[in-house]
Amino acid sequence: MRKLILALFVAAATAAIIAPLALAGGNSDTAHACQQGGWQNLARQDGTGFDNQDECVSYGAHGGRLITKPKVTPGSENFSAYDAGSQPTTFSWGTVDSADYAPGASTPNGGTGGSILVSGPYFNAFSTGATHFLFTGWNVNTAKVTFNNPVQDLQVEAMSNKTDIATHLTLTGYDTSGHVVAVDSGLDAGYNTVPLHIHSSSANIKYFTVSTDDPNNGGQSYGLGFSNIVWS
Repeated sequence: MRKLILALFVAAATAAIIAPLALAGGNSDTAHACQQGGWQNLARQDGTGFDNQDECVSYGAHGGRLITKPKVTPGSENFSAYDAGSQPTTFSWGTVDSADYAPGASTPNGGTGGSILVSGPYFNAFSTGATHFLFTGWNVNTAKVTFNNPVQDLQVEAMSNKTDIATHLTLTGYDTSGHVVAVDSGLDAGYNTVPLHIHSSSANIKYFTVSTDDPNNGGQSYGLGFSNIVWS
């Protein structure tokens, strides 16, 4: 009986030693690929990158398949190629999704991502000289834009509709799972555009929203406009 107990103890101890070794050996290729900066060029199966080497190694150790990170083609959009009044929702680089309902609003902005307008008395010209911008419409305080491939760096210029109302404008980046990646905000004092900028070290900004905290006075909010989107 004593010999049986001893044998079982030895077997259990041996298994405890072998299991980690087997795991390490099974993931040695993954660990090696992540080392010496390799993690910066690798991504998860959904295309999102890693913040550091440990994340990369852990992902592989838990059965994740590493892929080469999709190459981000730097680009920009100032909507100048679109006619005033048009409502494009699909672009070569991504889509503008239907905007969210604003507080107190009964309908979204016609089910579209917004209308192209030209700078006028309520919207001053944007800083780089672009006169075209996408306007969410009245009662819509948020616009959502999705990239075909995740990006690392993003800049957007935004402005509230009415020039005599001070509002905060916010740019929020999300990954493919809907988790917030980065946030930036600024004050539109009533007469200026606001440059907004976010960055992700793991290049996993899949979509972003631009929003305003327009106070929605009397059940009416005035929406926002944005242009000069630059990404890399």
